[in-house]
Amino acid sequence: MNDTPSTGKQSPASAASKRWWQRDVLAERLPALRVRNNVAVATRQFFAEREFVEVETPALQVSPGMEPHLTAFATQLFEPFAEADTRTLYLHTSPEFAMKKLLTGGMEKIFQLARVWRNGERSSTHHPEFTMLEWYRANAAWRDIAEDCEALVKAAVLQTQPNAGSCQFNWRGLTCDPLASWHYLCVAEAFEQYCDIDILATAPDPRNPDAALLLAEAQRAGIRVDPEDQWDEIFFRLFLEKIEPNLGIGAPTGFI
Repeated sequence: MNDTPSTGKQSPASAASKRWWQRDVLAERLPALRVRNNVAVATRQFFAEREFVEVETPALQVSPGMEPHLTAFATQLFEPFAEADTRTLYLHTSPEFAMKKLLTGGMEKIFQLARVWRNGERSSTHHPEFTMLEWYRANAAWRDIAEDCEALVKAAVLQTQPNAGSCQFNWRGLTCDPLASWHYLCVAEAFEQYCDIDILATAPDPRNPDAALLLAEAQRAGIRVDPEDQWDEIFFRLFLEKIEPNLGIGAPTGFI
């Protein structure tokens, strides 16, 4: 059956919804799907060797979370045995809250490859539905988690190309070798280096950071801001526009 309209022209909607499961279309994606499978295998093997427990927490949650910049998908749950016929639940934007409950309950080393959903996200690097890896170590320092991250990425790379002594990722004219020695810096250093801003000076009281101080610094750095913007909104705008484009060039960057 032909998807092309009788006019002989294919509509944009039809062109965007080609039957991806057809052999000739799917064949183009098979190499990436095999790499994805190898990365998942390497991830589970990595955590199993370090005695982590794989968990699977519920995707439906009673609260969408407290992240102000994330929008959750809402759905209606029909309750056959409750007084109310329906109640609103939310697809989780990450498994963080549920996994931290497991830590509270006494589990010490856990990980999850979770399917998560974030409404309103659509770009070349963002999708409303994707797989997220989340892991936790109880009683561990930041360096333990950083070492986990670096070793995990290198294990995943070697799983996909085991004979590689080095590997080069290319993105928008930039290159990065994940097998090279990683570069670590703290957030304050990143703001000093790439924004010429003393970020700590804009939050003399960490519980009540001064948006006006950071707004003035952002304007000086040439970042578009609004007088009504909150401190965290200005912080992330600076980070995304001035800092993030400079990270991971040559070798991955880790924050401490």
